[in-house]
Amino acid sequence: MLDYVEFLESRFAERGQGNIFTRFTETVEDNLRAGRVSAGVIAETVGLLNKAAGVFNGAVAAGKSVATDFASAAKSATTTPRTGGAPPSSGAKPAPGGPGATGAPPPASASGDAT
Repeated sequence: MLDYVEFLESRFAERGQGNIFTRFTETVEDNLRAGRVSAGVIAETVGLLNKAAGVFNGAVAAGKSVATDFASAAKSATTTPRTGGAPPSSGAKPAPGGPGATGAPPPASASGDAT
């Protein structure tokens, strides 16, 4: 009797509910029932498909999480000003010799000779 009720529910229930994995599992179940496969085999098959759907849903959720994190990091990188001093276009000329150079002559050697 329960099989007949489930059959009627599957035939007349509104389709389109749930995600693609749920619809796939329901279609496989319907085809197995139509092929007069035993209830035990159907239950095992549906259980296996539900486990697979759980794995796929987890992978999809992880992918969405990574994509969201990537998008938020990219957005914050483009909106956050960079630090590290004034940009070269501020009008100040860099000292000769690169960063940290003072323009003073090099120190004399220990013997007192300038090399």
